[in-house]
Amino acid sequence: MNPLHLASTCFTLLIEDRGAKLWDAEGQLLAMLPEVSAGETDKSIWGELLREHLPKGAEVQILVARGNLDIQCQAAPYLSVREQGEVVRRLVHADGPEQTGNFAYAFDGDPLAEGGHRLWVARHPAEEMEAWLAALSYAGASLVFATPWMRAFLAGMEGDASMHFYLALEPAGGRLLLYRGRELILMRMRAFPLPEGLDLYDLDDASSEILAEVVLEEASRTIQFIKQKHRSITLEDLHIVGLPALPTPLVARLERGLRLAIKSAGPSLPAFLLRGMDRERSHKGGLNLVPVHIQDARRIHLLRITVWTAAVCMLLGLGAAQAILMQNERSLKQTLASSEVARDQRRRLTQEAERVGKLRFGMLRLRHAEQRQKDSLEQLERLGITLFDVPLGITLDKVNVTQVPGDGIRFRFEISGTALTSRRLSVGPLADYLQRLENHAGMQLDPLREVSVSDRTALAGQAVGLTERAITRFKLSGSSS
Repeated sequence: MNPLHLASTCFTLLIEDRGAKLWDAEGQLLAMLPEVSAGETDKSIWGELLREHLPKGAEVQILVARGNLDIQCQAAPYLSVREQGEVVRRLVHADGPEQTGNFAYAFDGDPLAEGGHRLWVARHPAEEMEAWLAALSYAGASLVFATPWMRAFLAGMEGDASMHFYLALEPAGGRLLLYRGRELILMRMRAFPLPEGLDLYDLDDASSEILAEVVLEEASRTIQFIKQKHRSITLEDLHIVGLPALPTPLVARLERGLRLAIKSAGPSLPAFLLRGMDRERSHKGGLNLVPVHIQDARRIHLLRITVWTAAVCMLLGLGAAQAILMQNERSLKQTLASSEVARDQRRRLTQEAERVGKLRFGMLRLRHAEQRQKDSLEQLERLGITLFDVPLGITLDKVNVTQVPGDGIRFRFEISGTALTSRRLSVGPLADYLQRLENHAGMQLDPLREVSVSDRTALAGQAVGLTERAITRFKLSGSSS
């Protein structure tokens, strides 16, 4: 979850030995819940007060700072999830099953720990958690997270120094904490009291001196205890949380008395703790004291919501897909109808064009045939003139002209005739005739196939003294185009 979202929606219930405090999302105090005495119940007292300050259905996180909260922080090697559960069960059952109570654990990586990891185990009486849950249920609120005070404080610290020595101040008192890496070495759960009327947000020189005396006494006693029990620890800094500003006289007095560098770690202790709770809650392996059955029920509820949400989204997606498909189907049908209309129009136009084309083609063929016939007649006429224009002395016996089939106009002819001798040989007129034919455009003559020349004699009854002494008979063929 987003820590910013958590901080903006959750109320916080700080439970201490002397009662409880209700904070809003910014750490402002909304209500003080008194300590419950014997014979009274959290539900009847705390429930009424919470109902006055919490909206219906509010989410609440609990910060446990009671003296009966048992914290164990041990170094450990890497452990699987199953091995972590076995170790934790042995620790919480060490005093007997009846002393188990409500417990939770966290397994953190810690380079300063032997084995590289740190196992946190927190335990407190289960009756307390049941009473707190009853009070929240009575007020119409729900518990979303619960963690120990010192765990939230550890998560709220900045930096990765090996030693962390902190002083947490609030109007009613202060607490001293010492961490080494992820290990909690020392914590005074019961806050040492501060003088009445001391305003931490408006310190003058006199009040700074009073605060310095109290802090110096408590811190000196704690540092002396640390040096006796943990001889290898060397302290260099003291980080103070809860003062808006560090007065110069206070810093000078503490640095001189404790021989430590005094640094400010945050102006508001509630804001510091809320930041740590947000980080701890958003961390997957955070320490959560909410009972396991409630966490399981919440996970099942979230899983059910997730499943139903996924199902609804799937149905909506299927509906949207069906709508899109139907829309596409309608669009395709409209496109098909318009395409069919266009196809029919093109088909009609094509048929009309074919019909017109056939008519025009017939007319063109007829015109072409007429033109061809005209050209044939003209060419035949020219050929006939050429063939029948014979020189003097040539007589044509037979002229056969045929048109050759094909695209072009071409005629084939065969001629047989005779040539008589007058003043020259009879083949002279034949040569003149052949020359005329060759001069005709498009004329192609075949080689002469048959030419015979013979003397001419007088026949019975014919006058003597013929002038034509010889006669030439010939046959020739060719083509004209």
